[in-house]
Amino acid sequence: MLSLHSSLLHVNPLFVRHVSVVQSLTVAGVLYHSKKDGKPELIPIPGASSVDRVKENSKVVTLSDEDVNKIDEILKSFDVAGTRYPEQMMAHCNA
Repeated sequence: MLSLHSSLLHVNPLFVRHVSVVQSLTVAGVLYHSKKDGKPELIPIPGASSVDRVKENSKVVTLSDEDVNKIDEILKSFDVAGTRYPEQMMAHCNA
């Protein structure tokens, strides 16, 4: 089974054109949605285990409305099943 990242790269050349690492796409998505529809401004600070990862995670990717619409279309094709955390941990989440 392909990971979501691998699936996105195979399904749509948009991601090959825009994204060198999935973290950059994640940060770009947070920034895109920040301050929209009354949401608070968010400043993502990705973690890293090395200087090279900090450099990779800091690459600026700007998503257009068309890019976000394509991402949404692709994500809708995935079946969502289960929860993010085990049941006992979910009781402590705001889910």
